[in-house]
Amino acid sequence: MPFGLQTLPIDRLFFIRHAQSEGNLKGLFHSNKLDWPLTEKGQAQAKAAARVLETLPVTAVLSSPLRRVQQTIAPYLAGRQTTLNHTRDDRLIERDFAGIEGMKIPLDRNFFIEDPKGVEPTAVFIERVFAGLNDHLTEDHTLFAAHAGVMHALMLGLGLDLDPWEGPYNNATPTLIERQGQKWHVQHWDFKANAWRTPPPATRDWTT
Repeated sequence: MPFGLQTLPIDRLFFIRHAQSEGNLKGLFHSNKLDWPLTEKGQAQAKAAARVLETLPVTAVLSSPLRRVQQTIAPYLAGRQTTLNHTRDDRLIERDFAGIEGMKIPLDRNFFIEDPKGVEPTAVFIERVFAGLNDHLTEDHTLFAAHAGVMHALMLGLGLDLDPWEGPYNNATPTLIERQGQKWHVQHWDFKANAWRTPPPATRDWTT
């Protein structure tokens, strides 16, 4: 892996990427400059995810403050009988795509790891995300809600290489990230199978 391994102060957390946004539907790069709301499909995805999240022993919530993330976890938070401590941090927003913001995403390349001119460098992005996580993660079973790029930064920082178009990277997919010994492992909820699945490693070398 070309990036230095990062550490986390906990051994287990849950992650969820935001549900389908208007930007996702259009297939566009959108970080913190185009904060698209959820689509009608995205709203349905958020409700479906809430039903899975309600079965998990979540102890706190940490999230990106962007609208598409907040709309995704809103059904889950509204359905809880007890209030959770919910922290929002600007360092957990999507990667700053700068000059390519609003442009079409090329599906044959891993844009999460490439460093086009004017885009926030991947190494800087990883450091930013982990700084936010390490400042706020204090207990296991925290629900971390953010973006696909943030998920990729988290995986690379933990030494994991998963295909960025599959499993945990899908919209509104509850995901378990757990330290087992010296390594981190991931499982994501498969809505079709109604079961937890272990995603396979990347089938292409996304790290070069």
